[in-house]
Amino acid sequence: MKNLHPAFKIVLFLILFLLILFIGIFITGIVFKTLQLQDLQIKELLSELALLLVVVTAIAVSNRVLGSIGLQECGLKVNKNSGRELLTGLMVGTSIMFTFLIIVLTCGWMEIKGFAWNERDWVSILKDFSLAVGYMAAVAVTEELFFRGYLLQMFEKFLNLKMAVIVSSVIFALVHLLNPGIAGTDLIFVVISHTLAAILIAMSFVTNRSLWAPVGIHFAWNLMEYYLLGLTGINANEAVFLVTKITGPKLWVGIPGTTFGPETSITGIIVLIGVIVVFLRINKLKVNQDR
Repeated sequence: MKNLHPAFKIVLFLILFLLILFIGIFITGIVFKTLQLQDLQIKELLSELALLLVVVTAIAVSNRVLGSIGLQECGLKVNKNSGRELLTGLMVGTSIMFTFLIIVLTCGWMEIKGFAWNERDWVSILKDFSLAVGYMAAVAVTEELFFRGYLLQMFEKFLNLKMAVIVSSVIFALVHLLNPGIAGTDLIFVVISHTLAAILIAMSFVTNRSLWAPVGIHFAWNLMEYYLLGLTGINANEAVFLVTKITGPKLWVGIPGTTFGPETSITGIIVLIGVIVVFLRINKLKVNQDR
C-alpha cells in the first residue's frame, strides 16, 4: 500500500480519520456521561483535546500503513527557531484582529459596552480565560496539523506548491461550513474569507516548513476575536475582557452571534487580500536579499 498514488493515500487517510473519529466520539460520550460533566467549556476543551488525539493517531497509523507523512514531517519539531516563529505568528494574528477592531469602531459598527470585571468576579473571569486559552490552543494545533501539516504536504506530492496551498485552503474553508448559524449568502463569504485566511496561514507554513507560526496566527486570531476583543459580539456572562455589541451590517461585520467575525465580510476579504499581498512582497524582498 505504500506504493499507492498520494491522492489515494489522502482518501484512505480521511476514511481512517473518520473511523477513528467515530470511535473517539463514542468513547468521549461515555466518559462525559460517567463523569457527569455539566460545564460546557470543560466539555468543549476535552472534546477538542480528544479530536487532537484522533488527528495524531490517524497521521501515525496512516504513515505506518500507507507510508504517507509522519508526525515528525508535519512541522511541529522544536528547534532554536520555534519560539521566534510562534511569537511572530502570535503577533500577526493579534495585529489582524486589532486591524478589524479599529475598522469596526471607526465605522461605528461595534459598541463597547464595558469590561468583563465590571460585571463578573475575577475568579470566574480567570477560570473562563484559562479554559479559552486551552481550548483555542487545542483548536489551533489540531487544525494546523491536519490541514497544513498533513493535507497540504500530501497534495504537494502530486500537485505543484501553489495548487496544493489552494486546494488544502478550499477544503479548510468548506469544513467551516459545518459551523452553526450560517445560511444563504453567508456561505459564500465563509468560503471566500476562510480560503484567503487559510492561504495566508499556509504561506507562513511553507516559508519555514514549520507549524509554529501558523499555530501562533490561528491561536491569536481565535482568542482575540472571540474572547478578548469580542468581534463577534459577546455578553458580560461570557466575556473575559471587552463586553461588546455588533451594530453594523452583516455585509461589513460578519455574522454576529456566530463564530464568524469581521473576516467573514467585505471588510475581512479586503484586509486579508492586503495582508497576503504584503506577505508576498516581504517574502520576495527577503529572497532577493538572500541571493
